[in-house]
Amino acid sequence: MVTPGSFSTIACPTYPEIRLALFPSSKVANMLDTFCYDVAIGASKLSSPQVW
Repeated sequence: MVTPGSFSTIACPTYPEIRLALFPSSKVANMLDTFCYDVAIGASKLSSPQVW
């Protein structure tokens, strides 16, 4: 899950109640890579025939 708590943030200059993530790109990329891997593994388990 991608949430603001996962990042270092600063207050938006004009709206201090809005928090802006600092340099989120590499962390988000890692989260997406992990998610895509988990989805691919889950999908392969669902599509492979079960041998009993």
